[in-house]
Amino acid sequence: MITVISQLIAIGLLMKKTIAVASSTISPPDVSEVKISTSNFGTLVDVCAPGGGPAGGAEARTLSTTNVGTGDTAGSPTAVTNDYDDFGQTSCACPQVAGVAALMLSANSNLTWVEVRDILRSTAERIDIGNADPVGQWIDTDMDGVVDFSQWYGYGRINAHDAVQEADDYAENVDIVVRENLADVGTVPSAGVFYDSPDIWVRITDPVIDGAAALPASYNNNPPHLPPVFGQDNWVYVRFKNVGTDPSGDFYIRAYITHFPGHEFVYPDDFTPTLPPSSYPPSPMAAGTYLIGEAHYSNLAAGNSDIVNIRWDQGLVPPQTVTIGAVTTTWHPCLLVEISPHDGPVPVGVHIWDNNNLAQKNISINYPDDDGAFTSAFVMGNRVNKSKYFELLIDRISVPPEVQLYIQPLDPKIIRNLKDFVQKPQAEVTPSCCNIILLDQTRILIDCCPDVKECCRFIITLPAMAKLEMVKPSTVVDKNRYNFKIGTYKGREVIWLASNEQTRIPIFAEPGSLVTMVLGGIVGQGVLPGNYEIRLSQLNEGKILSGGYGIQLNVVK
Repeated sequence: MITVISQLIAIGLLMKKTIAVASSTISPPDVSEVKISTSNFGTLVDVCAPGGGPAGGAEARTLSTTNVGTGDTAGSPTAVTNDYDDFGQTSCACPQVAGVAALMLSANSNLTWVEVRDILRSTAERIDIGNADPVGQWIDTDMDGVVDFSQWYGYGRINAHDAVQEADDYAENVDIVVRENLADVGTVPSAGVFYDSPDIWVRITDPVIDGAAALPASYNNNPPHLPPVFGQDNWVYVRFKNVGTDPSGDFYIRAYITHFPGHEFVYPDDFTPTLPPSSYPPSPMAAGTYLIGEAHYSNLAAGNSDIVNIRWDQGLVPPQTVTIGAVTTTWHPCLLVEISPHDGPVPVGVHIWDNNNLAQKNISINYPDDDGAFTSAFVMGNRVNKSKYFELLIDRISVPPEVQLYIQPLDPKIIRNLKDFVQKPQAEVTPSCCNIILLDQTRILIDCCPDVKECCRFIITLPAMAKLEMVKPSTVVDKNRYNFKIGTYKGREVIWLASNEQTRIPIFAEPGSLVTMVLGGIVGQGVLPGNYEIRLSQLNEGKILSGGYGIQLNVVK
């Protein structure tokens, strides 16, 4: 969406994705094109359009398509019953610019909002070139010897023909990428781990003091990430690269902090701040998504990469615990990064791995010492995932067995459904004594999972006398696949995980629902200090991987 606006220029235009418009006179009938008496002006004006003057003034106004019957509006047909209303000023100028932008997008729907704005600027015509007013005079902003900007007119009066032609011919190839992992080259969907972007990291010292210690050795190296510290300012670093063949225009790097690092972050829902960016978060900080800050960048050459840092105000560093429903759990924070405007290949879905302008990094925050117990909340599923059940795979192979881990679903129905599942032995297939023999050639449709959109369906032709072996179910529980135990912890029903291997847990919930879970644990005696990763993966029915994330367990002395 592109917004065309005229009323905020005097107080400072704060909104991105906005084109600021001034209004000029209409010539003819006016003698020349100049700023109308009531137009806004300033350093943030992009372009102007011939809106005409105010009602009752000396400056000409624009005829509308609204027939008002009788009257004497200038320019209307002579018949008194064909008089048309008129309007003017920036209320008339803005719709003209919006209309030209719409024509440009109809000619080239791949244009970003920055490219639309830049084409409008570059094709605009300078008017009132002899203006000597100290504010309105034309100046040379890029020092090339040619005046190109006026606070009265921006880069000039729009030229619809040239703007649409330029949009139709536009073929710039710009692709600003933030990676999911070091092997990511910007193709979508990306492959591999996506929840620990090497292009996002945190430092706990002011960049002026931290210096080169805050930077990775090269684009192909992991960054020197540190866990952020509660109660002080931290700094979020973002690395990006233009993998296109042309230099970039303006773009913006946005960093967010969010709770619930769900298995499936989706855009734009999870990138929309819980509160407007100008609002300060509640105290204590509630679960949600909050904008840490934004950095502006321009003219990144093709093939080049760079790094920006954004100060993470201590007021936006979340507390150790948050209450969700009736359960108090540890904040499990995640950093989200977005490059705007989105460019490069068209996203193939709504997930982070489907869009190379999005990335995430799950992090841990250093808080005061605790008693060895910890909890961290996460979410399974999302609104667009219609699987009838999920399988949660927890990999704790790197975690010492002295750390006891459990899962607590916040919805009690999840535990009840899981108990029913445990009590019903799982069927395994064993051969039967019967066979089916086809007497004639037969075509067969194989539909492995009819309710899963991504599943394959294919037709095979079997020859006459083909034999199909029948099978029968056997009630044998696969203990190696489902090695969890249902028990209690502090009076709550939980799912205890295996102590030294992977654990799989089937989760039965309504399609399209969000399932809030808590991963908890107790760090026992004898666990050595260090960082231990717990990996969680989400599998849809049909065992299709649909997301995952990692939790860093930091054990200190």
